[in-house]
Amino acid sequence: MKHPKRDVQYFLKDESFVQWVLQPNDELDRYWKGWMKQHPEQMREVKVAQEMINGFQYQQQHHLPDNTYHAMLDSLLTQHISAPPVVNKRSNPWVLRVAASLLLMIMVGWAVWYAIQPEPTTDTEPVSLMMKRTRKGEKRTVRLPDGTKVKLNANSVLVYPTEFDHKVRSVRLEGEALFDVTKDADRPFIIMSGDVKTQVLGTSFNVRAYDEEPGVTVAVVTGKVKVRGKRTSELYLLPEDVSYYHRSDSSLSTSSQSVTDLTAWSRNILLFDEDPAEEVWRKLENWYGVNIILPDQPVITGNYSGRYHNEALSRVLDGISYASEFAYEIQENKNVIIKPLPMQHKRATN
Repeated sequence: MKHPKRDVQYFLKDESFVQWVLQPNDELDRYWKGWMKQHPEQMREVKVAQEMINGFQYQQQHHLPDNTYHAMLDSLLTQHISAPPVVNKRSNPWVLRVAASLLLMIMVGWAVWYAIQPEPTTDTEPVSLMMKRTRKGEKRTVRLPDGTKVKLNANSVLVYPTEFDHKVRSVRLEGEALFDVTKDADRPFIIMSGDVKTQVLGTSFNVRAYDEEPGVTVAVVTGKVKVRGKRTSELYLLPEDVSYYHRSDSSLSTSSQSVTDLTAWSRNILLFDEDPAEEVWRKLENWYGVNIILPDQPVITGNYSGRYHNEALSRVLDGISYASEFAYEIQENKNVIIKPLPMQHKRATN
């Protein structure tokens, strides 16, 4: 599938790229040299990233002034973070720590820029930030400092402070997460997802905010939620209510989508609901951590619906291919080759 042009920050965040620079192996060498051959226009960004990695001095930790915290959160996730090629599971953990440190260096760079801007003088305490990230094919549960439980879906990023402010609890999300927020009447809990701000005191709800999708969905399981877009009025949601923010025109409206369906992923249910082909392939890539390689001609016509609970990728592909009539090959490198069936192998229809 096609990806947008990658900048230097993308490569610094990419664990497989960092490992290739510091501790290359045959698989990574093949991938990245092949990638550069296909994308010669990106050589400058690759070279700059290589030089930064090779010259990087690892630092144990950084503290950020509180008055730069929110500005940095707004800047941190402006670039889409998508999963890189699969990293060898036995790779040196030191390489991954360096990758995380490079991302921290990027965060500090943003913070320094904001810190030198003229601001009113205030007494502030240093704030440390944490970032939790899931790759394609991965889910994880995160416990926040206030006891709030966050279940991250695949290919998602959550940024939060190691200690919340005494007036507000703010986090930043790119991707999808189910929040079970600890009640605190004196400190609202705020999730920033692009232009959408979701605020609660204590409740359970789902936020879906992938950059590649046209909007942001908020679905309430329990409690009461306040949602606001960049240029919209506030919308209050109660249990079983769903809101949808349209990025194209910055509008915010209620949706008839099912909360049960929208949170199915948190119960390990992969759900397709009249999804077009592009969405089917994207969901499979995210859910199983694979790279779908498609033929020139479409193999799924119309939309597809299906529900799979803890099923292997092959079982899901069997179900989709039965309805759409295509063949597939799952390779060891996690590439999935989709092939149209020859005419003589297609089922006869009345």
